[in-house]
Amino acid sequence: MSTRRVGAIPIAVLILRITTLMALIMPPNCNAFDLFVDGLSGTVNRYDGSTGAPAPSANQPSGTAYFAVVPGIAQGIAFGSDNELYVSSYGDNAVLRFDSASGQLLGKFAAVTNPSHLAFGKDGSLFALSGGSVVLRFSAQGKFLQSFSSPELTDLRMLKIGANGNLYVTNGASRGHPGLFGFDASTGSFLGDFITSGALANPSGFAFGPDGDLYVADSNPQNGNPFGILRYNGQTGAFKSLFVGAGVVSIPDLVFGPDGNIYIAGNNNNNILRYDGDTGVLIDEFVPPESGRLDAPLSLVFGPPSVPEPVSSLLFFGGLLLVVHLFRRSHGREAMTASSSCGSPAPNQSTELKSNLG
Repeated sequence: MSTRRVGAIPIAVLILRITTLMALIMPPNCNAFDLFVDGLSGTVNRYDGSTGAPAPSANQPSGTAYFAVVPGIAQGIAFGSDNELYVSSYGDNAVLRFDSASGQLLGKFAAVTNPSHLAFGKDGSLFALSGGSVVLRFSAQGKFLQSFSSPELTDLRMLKIGANGNLYVTNGASRGHPGLFGFDASTGSFLGDFITSGALANPSGFAFGPDGDLYVADSNPQNGNPFGILRYNGQTGAFKSLFVGAGVVSIPDLVFGPDGNIYIAGNNNNNILRYDGDTGVLIDEFVPPESGRLDAPLSLVFGPPSVPEPVSSLLFFGGLLLVVHLFRRSHGREAMTASSSCGSPAPNQSTELKSNLG
């Protein structure tokens, strides 16, 4: 009677079956993103997207959340279509490109005078605020394409790309006309004031929510609080409600996370607050004051995690063994492919994680 030897091929098949079963029972975690934050310290900090704990890159000092060090003041961050991190270096008059895995500087992407917030368009082009009065547009390769401006907009605070592909900006009350305005992102045509009722007094950060509505931080909301978040119809610009009236001192940026909740940059308190995305109720202080040496956060974006998911890692190694197995058996037959149920959203805050956010 012959005996059957258990070799590498049966083991590979066994691992494949186990990992496939795990993938069916435990589907990929679509919320597996980390939170990236920039600020006046000249760094981009990274925090665990589930816990808010500091998640520095390997080459940064312990006790920090530093992901990347910027030569000037980091005043804007966004992930490009290449999944790399782009950062405005204010003192360096440049937009820099960093490796999204290691935080290593890859080089200068474009020269921009006094750059601040960034957003990527649906065609992969980059929009950058420059000097508080103009938005510059660059191709995905860093070539200057055009500028966006209007005589009444001289205190630009934030920019985002809407689900319709248009560019939206807030203008503060310090100079020019306060409000939220639109531009055609392709032609540069000024579309005027987007808000049709419930005028804004001194707006800053804003975002389009997963429900399609527009959420704007304003320093004089209608209930008299010093700062809050107002909710508008994302199609018509009509005022709907005061969504968050917590009296936060300053909100330079706010984003919807992959969990559907709102995260706001507490610029004066050196923290990140999380609010329920449906009710506007405060959930927690997601990043406590100065955690990981957070200093005056200005921009928020969710991006790839620092540690891969265990199931994904098992699938990778199981798949690697399967490739070896198939190669030995067929020497070049057609390979099998698989896709994640999460899709492959580029962690680009300009399109808010590829949902219908602005």
